[in-house]
Amino acid sequence: MYDTRLGVENACQLCHGDQTAQGLDAQVTAWYGALLAADSVSDPAAAARLILSSTDDRHPMPEFAGLAAVLQRYASPDMPGLPGEITDRLEQLAHSADVDVAALALATLHLARGTDSDVHRFLARQLRDLGPRDNPVRARWAGILEIRGGTYLARGDYESALAAYRKALELEPRDPAIVRSLGVAYTRIGDYSSAIEQLRRSLALRPGQPQVLVELGFALMQQGDLESATAAYRQAIAHICGVGPCNPPSTPWSRPSPSTPASLTHTSRSPVPMPN
Repeated sequence: MYDTRLGVENACQLCHGDQTAQGLDAQVTAWYGALLAADSVSDPAAAARLILSSTDDRHPMPEFAGLAAVLQRYASPDMPGLPGEITDRLEQLAHSADVDVAALALATLHLARGTDSDVHRFLARQLRDLGPRDNPVRARWAGILEIRGGTYLARGDYESALAAYRKALELEPRDPAIVRSLGVAYTRIGDYSSAIEQLRRSLALRPGQPQVLVELGFALMQQGDLESATAAYRQAIAHICGVGPCNPPSTPWSRPSPSTPASLTHTSRSPVPMPN
């Protein structure tokens, strides 16, 4: 409506030319109004309740947007309690025909209340009954938890990151990326023994990951195992170069003077071959 008042062509009408600006505005409000209104609600449970209460019989896009807001803003690992109506609505959305909506609802329940016996039984039953939807829903469910773990890790909330990664591994225990992420989280809290265990497990599942080898080398170094750390670093270099250890440049780098362009401070030579 604001675009219309300004005389600007309405973007929605480019695809929905058969509808009026008033009609499109009413549809957007019906889909996203509660999501926008929740921004002004200070109580997290009340805001989540408001968002989820307006997701009945809607298009999957606003349902997904609402669930994403609940997960990002209000859910946290193993919350001591979740209002019954929120749990009920998440369980309803977990039955959605849309795999993205179903996976996001399941991931939110798993993260927030996965240790609750009733919720745990519900999640196990849903997982068991996925049938032909098992792969797409399971992969999305675990991926959402892994991404959430990465968000916690970036914030420095390492315990929450560990919780999210562990839950993701309940679904995909042989995913080397999730196992690696768990190892990194253990590194952040200084639990190097657990970090080494998980990083080695990731490498067993997918050998030759240079970044994981570097992270393993660091953890080993923190424990004083310099020989094993050196071996891990050498393996990382070998895999980065693609065909064995990289050779150092024959002409050493010189310290550039303030007036010398950095590109002129090294004798030209053939580039080191990079992996495909």
